[in-house]
Order: sequence, then C-alpha cells, then structure tokens
Amino acid sequence: MHGILIGTAILWVLNLAIVSPLATGALRRRMVREGVDPDSDLALSEEEQAYWSGVATKQYILHDVLVLGTAGLIGGLLGYYFVGLTLDAKGWPGMIAFIASSFIGVGIRF
Repeated sequence: MHGILIGTAILWVLNLAIVSPLATGALRRRMVREGVDPDSDLALSEEEQAYWSGVATKQYILHDVLVLGTAGLIGGLLGYYFVGLTLDAKGWPGMIAFIASSFIGVGIRF
C-alpha cells in the first residue's frame, strides 16, 4: 500500500512542479510562433479554441511521458519500483511510462 502512495505522490509532485510549467511554456512558445498572442484578451473562435485545446493536451502528454519516464528510470536504477495512480485521462500515458520505466530500471540494475 505504501508503494502506491509514494508513487502517486511522486506523480503528482512532478506533474505540478515540472510537467505543467514545461507544457505551458511550450504551448505559449508555439502560440507565439503561430502568431497568436497568449496574453491577449481577444476571444478565440470555437474552432481556434478546440485547436489550441488539442495542442495543449498533446504538449502536456509529451512532457508528461518524458519527465515521468525519466524519473521512473532513475528511480528504478536506484532500486525502487513505483506504482502510481492518476485520475486525469491525459496523465495516463505519463503514469504508464513512469511505472514501466521504473520496472525497466530495476531490471537493468539487477
């Protein structure tokens, strides 16, 4: 039971402290690159909102998998395997990468 709590806590802390800021920064850079001011008070059309919402989700998933996969691998190489839980659908790929890479790291270690 403690393993699930520790793994879930690590998932949540990494998501709040690293993944979300990285994904937000990448989204803002892409918006600027495509000529959209992320700080503008101008309302986007429904189509534009749907597009940027999809881009934001993809950026989040990409950064989530990279950060949590790396963290899981490092933890595994240190001899720890993790099992965690996320309730957010877009967090599942990162959670799976975190768990799988921690087991891979443990396997490499031994």
